[in-house]
Amino acid sequence: MTSVSKHALLNCSVAICAMVYPLDAVAQSPTAPAVAAVCAPCHGLDGIGRDVEIPNIAGQHSIYLREQLLAFKRGRRTVD
Repeated sequence: MTSVSKHALLNCSVAICAMVYPLDAVAQSPTAPAVAAVCAPCHGLDGIGRDVEIPNIAGQHSIYLREQLLAFKRGRRTVD
């Protein structure tokens, strides 16, 4: 196989994957879930804290957020 045909095959593969797995299928919903209303007053609807004392939660890994929320629930972490 020549390098030109390898390049063409790669381009076709990428194009097919893009059609089969559209990027907007994994995009976050533009509206916040109702449960976020509890977090929004401090962390904002977009997850960006507006004060230096309030951390950003946007972009955090879901496992990290889950563990922190469970720690709050169990009393192992408190709001200072």
